[in-house]
Amino acid sequence: MLLQDFIATFPVQERASSDAYTWIYRKVKELKESLGRPPLCIEVGVYCGYTSIPAAMAGGRVICVDVFDARDNWIREHASHIGGRTLDRFLANLFNAGVSNRIATIVSESVVAAGLLPNEIADFIFIDADHSYDSVMADLHAWTPKLRVGGTLAGHDYPQRQVAEAVNQFCVSPNWAGVLTEVDCTWYTYRLV
Repeated sequence: MLLQDFIATFPVQERASSDAYTWIYRKVKELKESLGRPPLCIEVGVYCGYTSIPAAMAGGRVICVDVFDARDNWIREHASHIGGRTLDRFLANLFNAGVSNRIATIVSESVVAAGLLPNEIADFIFIDADHSYDSVMADLHAWTPKLRVGGTLAGHDYPQRQVAEAVNQFCVSPNWAGVLTEVDCTWYTYRLV
């Protein structure tokens, strides 16, 4: 299945982010070509897989981390437009896209899940979980050790004040290439050291 065909199956509210899905697809495809192997991608805050599926479709192996329906009231209420539980929709989306064999799922709090994985294993990490300053900062501290030198750290919802404050404050370190912005509220940087 082609990415654009799959995006066309998303609920209308999710199709609005099609530029971000396409950016992730291109970024992972570039990584695969430059590495000469499937890149290992980690997505923190999965919702229904709308951003993790493009990474898998581009040839990445993806680890998805989320508490799914337990996350917060907004997620539970927002999930009503997809017909119920986000975990059920996520699994159905993986199957429908034909990428379930490329995605592993950890149903857990973000910081707890980070403790389960070794350091410097990922080529691409996408942060899109709880958008409060403290949670974004905790995710950055927990997950960036998992990223290889030269790897891409990215996320969504950069225009949200607390997300931008945490990302900007964290990425001011000489370990990072500064914060760059992309389409549809996406931010990214590269690990230098």
